[in-house]
Amino acid sequence: MSTDPKKIVIIADNSIDINYLQQILVRLNYEIVAHINHALDVMQFDEMYAPDIVLIDIGLLGALEALEAARILYQEHDIPVVFIATKSDRITLDRIDNDHPNVYVFKPFDDREIQSIVELTAFRHKANRELSESREWLATTLHSIGDAVIATDIKGCVKFMNPVAEELTGWNHQDALGIPLSEVFIIVNETTRDIIQNPVEIVLREGRVIGLAKKTILLSKNSTEYVIDDAAAPILDPKGIIKGVVFTFRDISEKSRIEALVASSERRFRALIENSSDMVSLVDATGNVKYVSPSTERISGFTIEEYKEKKGFDFIHPDDLKIAHEGFASLLDHPDIPFHTQIRIRCKDGTWLWVEATVTNLLADPAVGAIVSNYRDVSEYRNTENKLLENYKLLQNTRFLRIVAPAGSGAGRCRITLITRDITDRKIAELELRKNEKNL
Repeated sequence: MSTDPKKIVIIADNSIDINYLQQILVRLNYEIVAHINHALDVMQFDEMYAPDIVLIDIGLLGALEALEAARILYQEHDIPVVFIATKSDRITLDRIDNDHPNVYVFKPFDDREIQSIVELTAFRHKANRELSESREWLATTLHSIGDAVIATDIKGCVKFMNPVAEELTGWNHQDALGIPLSEVFIIVNETTRDIIQNPVEIVLREGRVIGLAKKTILLSKNSTEYVIDDAAAPILDPKGIIKGVVFTFRDISEKSRIEALVASSERRFRALIENSSDMVSLVDATGNVKYVSPSTERISGFTIEEYKEKKGFDFIHPDDLKIAHEGFASLLDHPDIPFHTQIRIRCKDGTWLWVEATVTNLLADPAVGAIVSNYRDVSEYRNTENKLLENYKLLQNTRFLRIVAPAGSGAGRCRITLITRDITDRKIAELELRKNEKNL
């Protein structure tokens, strides 16, 4: 017995047979929403009754009118129809319309037969509706998807193309139907221009999912070329037998162009770094060394492996560690503000090298993901600066003494005395002064 009563409309006369049929349906827990004993406009059926199934008596409407009513109900309202007929009615109806499998309940009526036919009709209709909805959903999805999609049969001939596939191949869907994919989808190697074997042929032969090699070019029917990547997979039936191939691909021309520009930029950058006299290092947020330039290895004597064994701070002079730590912390707190300083870094031979450092936080940059330090050797500059400072201090601690000329002496007999001793040692200066005065 059905737990969900189905609504049924009966279009038939009021004969004893039909009344008996109604009794059977009610007994089987079906709901009779209407019993119509005359012809009517079936275009209004769905709005008036919203039935699950309509039973039409061929004897009331006649074969042609019954078929037309069934067609309208099914095509316009998605309502299945079961014909009430005699054996001779069936012969007549099938002779008129042998393209569609009509469903009948025959007089005299049998409870089991009626129930099985009604349930089977309802089940089949529901399954067909769900299948249709699934197909519509799939078709909508395939038409809306951003990737190109082509499906082929077991022979590799096109059965379906979505709009993106039409655009990229240059083929109209209708024109491509039944055409071997090898004629619609022509691909070559970007570098050699050699024709690449159609991936569908490989899938049909090997029964596995495959993808295209890099640098694959699609030659469109309209002579446009696209850099593409793709994947092809077998279409299998429930028994695992290959029934065709579904093939998806997309245009990556712009992506390929950008990647080429990035690669070119990286090559130029690497050439500049590797041939620069400046030292460059990359560390993570904890100070672990990720990279040092060849110049860093050349100048310091430490290899990249030796740098990676320790933290960057391990190579900084103890007297400069405070400055380095404070600058590093400031970089983490204020990533947009570079840090500039001069510090000493250790060389492998035990000496210390003065460098001017510019440190930039590029942890948030996905292309770098590190803190970048650029070091320039300023040892010579620092040495010169220190000498100048010493000379300046010397001048500050030095005085010129007077010009001493004895009475009566000539103009050429005077002596200029310069004391270059620390003026804080006044006793020495005074003794030196007296000594010089006696000698005049």
